[in-house]
Amino acid sequence: MTKTILNVKNLSISYGQVKAVDGGVCCIAETDEEVVIMTDNDLIANLDKLHTTELGAERIRKNLSLDTDDPARWCKQKIVSATDIIRKGKNWYASVDGCVFTVNAGSFSIITAHKEKAE
Repeated sequence: MTKTILNVKNLSISYGQVKAVDGGVCCIAETDEEVVIMTDNDLIANLDKLHTTELGAERIRKNLSLDTDDPARWCKQKIVSATDIIRKGKNWYASVDGCVFTVNAGSFSIITAHKEKAE
């Protein structure tokens, strides 16, 4: 179990709120400014390392029709509340709110994000 402390400003979680990911507690807002993350999920434990490239930011904006200056921050806010996070090979895949985020497992770079395909 990994314990990570993050600034609340980067996440959409409020004091006292608990969010679950992959069957275990991952986020506990202990104060208005700080979140403690306890998880055995490596992606969630390393949220502070998530980033993207200029090209990745463009791709994310285009694929999700986003109008934001900081797509990486937007993705972090979504990923922290994902209930379906899996690792396949060198990438993590997080599904939430009809979106799928692809994150490189080694560098924690958000490679792309797209809308889930209807089945």
